[in-house]
Amino acid sequence: MRTLHYLMAILMAVCAIAAYAWRERSAREHQALLSATHEAVHRIGQVVKYQATLEEVPLSPDGWPTTIDPAWFGKVPPHNCLLSRNRPWIEIASPKERHLLHPENCIAHDETVAAFWYNPGTGVVRARVPQTVSDRRALDMYNAVNGVELSSLFVTTAPSVVADATAHP
Repeated sequence: MRTLHYLMAILMAVCAIAAYAWRERSAREHQALLSATHEAVHRIGQVVKYQATLEEVPLSPDGWPTTIDPAWFGKVPPHNCLLSRNRPWIEIASPKERHLLHPENCIAHDETVAAFWYNPGTGVVRARVPQTVSDRRALDMYNAVNGVELSSLFVTTAPSVVADATAHP
């Protein structure tokens, strides 16, 4: 009987160690995906700035390329590692979104939502994140991959619009 108790204790210890190792590995893999996506956002942003400086592509009135050509990146454009490739690559902000720094929809809730968002009015590139169990987790991912510190995923107005609305009661 004592041997059975020892075996059970050893089995429980092995299971606990395996669970801990799996959790740590999963966390490292998730961090690697966040880092790779952050690098993709940075790379796209750098190329957008370069193309704006060259002035060889159509530019918005604000001086940013009106679109992003995947050919600017060679054979393989940057990929949002948090999302599947079965979706549009990048969404170009509409003229009414010209002053926004973030897309109205930060979460790629299905495969019709583009992996990245680009605003030719501000030159800003953002990566979208997958839908998660909690908004907090999605917000943390969004902030990490985009290098920002939003307090909410639900940003629907430009800062200048908010300022104008409060300035004139």
